[in-house]
Amino acid sequence: MLNNREWAILIWTAVVLGWGLTHKDVRSSMLGVIRSFLHPKILIPFFAMFTYIWAEIWLGSRLALWHHGLAKDTVVWAITSGVVMFFNYDDAAKKPKFFRRRLLKAFEITVFIEVLTSLFVMNIFIEIALQPIIVFLAVASVMAGYNDDFLVLKKPANIMLAMFGLFAILFSFTHLVTHWATIDKGDLLRQFLLPVWLTIGELPFVYLLSLYANYELAFLRINWAEKNRRKSLSAKLALAMALNVQTYKIEKFTGGWPTQLLEAKGFKARRKVIKRYISEQKHIQ
Repeated sequence: MLNNREWAILIWTAVVLGWGLTHKDVRSSMLGVIRSFLHPKILIPFFAMFTYIWAEIWLGSRLALWHHGLAKDTVVWAITSGVVMFFNYDDAAKKPKFFRRRLLKAFEITVFIEVLTSLFVMNIFIEIALQPIIVFLAVASVMAGYNDDFLVLKKPANIMLAMFGLFAILFSFTHLVTHWATIDKGDLLRQFLLPVWLTIGELPFVYLLSLYANYELAFLRINWAEKNRRKSLSAKLALAMALNVQTYKIEKFTGGWPTQLLEAKGFKARRKVIKRYISEQKHIQ
């Protein structure tokens, strides 16, 4: 069952969407976004991600980490954190030590604070009134980082956001303490652990998605540079055997490297080109 904060967010989302649908330009932009999303290149991996999350949930239920009472929290995580991870899959290639950083992030105190502040919420009318204020302050803070005209708003916006956050923490913590005797401790622990194990569980999928996308791009570069199918296949095979699952190095295989790979005579020579590339990448790092 949705809590008051989630109902408030849904109500404001419906209001914004309703307003947008009454304006032709906004409506056209929405349709453009929907058409882009429905492209197989996005839709199929997106469907695969939710299938993967379903498999996580199935396994979690077998390990007593998940039950139907956590369905709403799971959906909220999937359409927020899960979707963000999906669209940021390129971080696995652009940022080294991807797994280590993401694993540490899953255990950050902010993850547990988000769960804590969602346990107890205020009256629906207060939540409806607060949501646009919080969104306005967040947008003002972000815009101040990109536009000097809004720089004067950054400090007060951040201070007010911090005050709202502190109030939410104190409000939830007070209710947690006062209701401690009646709270199901096992269920509470599952709620706190839910975003942790879902995030950790999704990491292999995100990494594989990044690996697939970067190999696809690397192979396209080879195809553009070489029309001879046999020669391009040999180059792709040499690349895959040398770089295997190192998505970070595959993503950086650009510039003159594909041309050098194709100009090399024979499979062994191509392997040597990739070894030189790997050596150069070590010096860069």
